[in-house]
Amino acid sequence: MYLLDDHDIVRQGIRDLLGPARDVLVVGDSGLAQTAPAAILRLGAEVMVLDLHLPDGSGVHVCRQVRSTDPSIRGLLVTSADDDDALAAAVLAGASGFVVKLARSSSILGAIRALKTGRTHIDQTLTSRIQHPQCQSPSAGSSAQRPGPGDLRTHSRRSHGPGDRRAHQH
Repeated sequence: MYLLDDHDIVRQGIRDLLGPARDVLVVGDSGLAQTAPAAILRLGAEVMVLDLHLPDGSGVHVCRQVRSTDPSIRGLLVTSADDDDALAAAVLAGASGFVVKLARSSSILGAIRALKTGRTHIDQTLTSRIQHPQCQSPSAGSSAQRPGPGDLRTHSRRSHGPGDRRAHQH
């Protein structure tokens, strides 16, 4: 697994979390988007844990770049904001998971393990918001079916603009 986050304390915290986990090995880490893709590919990481916002780029761009070369490498985007647009960008970049940094450490470890076994993982706070009836866009009409977790691309197209964003808050 490869860690990309511009905060050393976050990288060290995730390393410490994974230390006792014998099924997850950290093969490398960095704080810069520019050097990460080559390192991820060179080190043979199965999973890349990517901070969404970096000083020299984004985890979404790194995910897209790495997966265009090796689609077997799974991407877990990590961010401090539970933003629908960020989730949509992560999905479109080929990420297999999305976790909010405020998640419990067991959730982050569970997400990494899920990705290692070929499953996907979307943070529970985002999944429940997508499934919540108040999450529907007012322009979608009252008879429209609510999007489920598998319909993230459809959901992201309905939730553009500041007016729609208010409909997602409870």
